[in-house]
Amino acid sequence: DHKMACPLAEAELPPKQRRKQFVTEEMHRQLVERCRSNRWSRRFRQMLIMLWHSGARPGELSSVTIANLLPDCSAIVLDKTRKKVDRDRVVYLSACGQTLAKILRFYSDGKPDSLLLPNVQGKKYTINAIRIRMKRLRSDLGFEKITAYAYRHGFVTKALQADVP
Repeated sequence: DHKMACPLAEAELPPKQRRKQFVTEEMHRQLVERCRSNRWSRRFRQMLIMLWHSGARPGELSSVTIANLLPDCSAIVLDKTRKKVDRDRVVYLSACGQTLAKILRFYSDGKPDSLLLPNVQGKKYTINAIRIRMKRLRSDLGFEKITAYAYRHGFVTKALQADVP
């Protein structure tokens, strides 16, 4: 008999831990300030500002096109991304996020399929490019493990502290 028992069959998964990392207002200020040094940093700065004012996932923001913006720039309509959800997702923008979206739309080439937040080459930021840029910023500023996704957690934390329903 060549059947062997799976050694992982009896293994127990550790309990899920809550994410403790989120970007504070002071951290955001320092990250944005650090992104003033060169052309590609300034482009990434726009990504950080939009993350701060939208609460969207970094991967979602990297794919947003001009067509995804509502005409008044009050929100971004994201195409259905998960199989469990049968509708598009709407990400509402703060007043500052709306202003930035209007500026970015104005300076785009005007085509509906143009990216709202392109990299310096005019292409979509990859998840890896976002991860590497955050790692460099983190290293430069001496922050512990802060990721672009931590902006989402910071957005929710701010909303909870402000008693936003």
